[in-house]
Amino acid sequence: VQWASAAGGNDHWYEVVKPGPTSVGHIYWPDARDAAIGRGGYLATLTSRAEELFVYNALQIGTTWDYWFEDAARNWQGPWLGGFQTPGARWPYENWGWVTGEAWGDTDWASGEPNDAGPEQAPFFENDNEQYLQFFYNGSWEPSWNDIIWNSPVRAYVVEYDAKPVPEPATVLLLGFGLGWLVKARRMPGK
Repeated sequence: VQWASAAGGNDHWYEVVKPGPTSVGHIYWPDARDAAIGRGGYLATLTSRAEELFVYNALQIGTTWDYWFEDAARNWQGPWLGGFQTPGARWPYENWGWVTGEAWGDTDWASGEPNDAGPEQAPFFENDNEQYLQFFYNGSWEPSWNDIIWNSPVRAYVVEYDAKPVPEPATVLLLGFGLGWLVKARRMPGK
């Protein structure tokens, strides 16, 4: 969906992507980041509350259960976003940035977040336990954020595109074959 400038938006396009059918059914943050780039976009950078609300509601993130999983602490973990924390932060809310380098400012952390509550895991071995951003359920299905470790079993990710996404090559190829057969059928004698 596009957040049109006529509606106060930035003319960017957004989509939620679930990993293809796999035995694991989830995707880690670095893989989601790379997959978003491979699609011609990047993990979504929600730099204002208006943008966040548009993406969350237009993509039906809060009402599509396939995008969420319940962790062992009974928290609901949602799709990955393009925020990350660089190493060396003294506090959980320091050193956050967007994958695009856009300014980090307007945030929507859930109550008690960010908290670096996850276990010590790679790639950082300092006080940075949870360095990646995702949507989070905090008692209401309004959008909010959580910091989480890179290898959490998140089920989806949000991709942002600066321009309308180009169909995947397989889709274009299939369309080309279909049009070729249509032209050929029209040229066949007796048709």
